[in-house]
Amino acid sequence: MVEWLLTPNFLSGADAGDIGEFNIFDICLIDELWTARNRAFHDHKAASCLLTAWDTQANSVVLQHVHREIYFGKLVLFVDATFKDLRATAGIIVFESEGSVLEAMAVNFDANQPLEAESWALFHAIRWCQTRSWRQVVIVSDCQLLVQGLQAGRAPDWRLTGVFWSMLELLDELPEVEPLVHTRPHEHERASHPIPNPPHQPPASSNRPHPRHGGRRPRDGIDDDLGSSSSLLQDR
Repeated sequence: MVEWLLTPNFLSGADAGDIGEFNIFDICLIDELWTARNRAFHDHKAASCLLTAWDTQANSVVLQHVHREIYFGKLVLFVDATFKDLRATAGIIVFESEGSVLEAMAVNFDANQPLEAESWALFHAIRWCQTRSWRQVVIVSDCQLLVQGLQAGRAPDWRLTGVFWSMLELLDELPEVEPLVHTRPHEHERASHPIPNPPHQPPASSNRPHPRHGGRRPRDGIDDDLGSSSSLLQDR
């Protein structure tokens, strides 16, 4: 199936419109299969892309709209992270605007919670854009809490202030790179990613607006531990 999707020789005589429609289908199918795999692993649900993508009519309409609107004219990076036993792996897949797979990367790192794993995954995606000098980019994550925090310029968890501000610093240098939320959060994400209620007052910097929102930011170290892979990821 992978060969059929990535090398559609049967479309050799098709016009540009048909090829474009197939590329959209290609991206949607690969993404939904990956989402179904994650849902089966994390939520212990049946690994069916039909359950994932079309469980409600409203969700299917949103998916179709998102898939058509965000891909054209830009590189699209799909980002996801797995987390187990204080270890995490980030998977990043890059699509060209025409829909073909350009590159893929895997990054292994330590993490203390799922939201931290998602944060570092998104950080590495942004950093990858910087090292490759990619500018017209959409980075797609299913971590709604994290993306909304970036859009608001406020860390969703005070314990992740360092990686959060590092991401915002990179985004300041790459104003045309846009993080977006794709689909709804998984059940495990909603359960694992609430905004915590710590027993003491969090550091002031975690709630300080980013400079683009009228505040200032601390300087944090940036992790350079990048690795690459051309294959899909397996859980460690």
